[in-house]
Amino acid sequence: MKKLLLIPASFKNSGIFAVLIGLAGLWMAETEGLINIYRILWPEQTLPDGSYPYPPEFWSVNSLLSYATTALIALGILLFLFTKEPDEFHYNARLEATQFAVISGLLGAVLLFGYFVLAPGYQLINTTTSILGTGVLAFGTTYVARYYYLTRRTD
Repeated sequence: MKKLLLIPASFKNSGIFAVLIGLAGLWMAETEGLINIYRILWPEQTLPDGSYPYPPEFWSVNSLLSYATTALIALGILLFLFTKEPDEFHYNARLEATQFAVISGLLGAVLLFGYFVLAPGYQLINTTTSILGTGVLAFGTTYVARYYYLTRRTD
């Protein structure tokens, strides 16, 4: 990998932080946590039975949050992957970890897609972000786990 295309190593921690923030935002968007945020910001709009009416802009804000956090996850992964490493051993470990993570991310997304196709009662239009989020989460998790396993193992 050419060092010209790599960014300084200080961006690695920023990439991890961006992925964590993105995963938290994606989780909040997918579990209707945005309604709970509305309850905190405007508690006077809660109905007498304790429920909260969906604001008219809820679905557009929720989908925007979902797309923005997915982009933040992708940016964080790119920041993490394209940082300089101290030596050739780390470059090879990164290459092997990336290959392993791509395969596991695709496998996780395909398995979840198959589950949603075969399970009754699910509509694929409603599960696309969950499939994408699971694939990205599987990629990120297995990359970090495999990279640190390869660099920290003792033979």
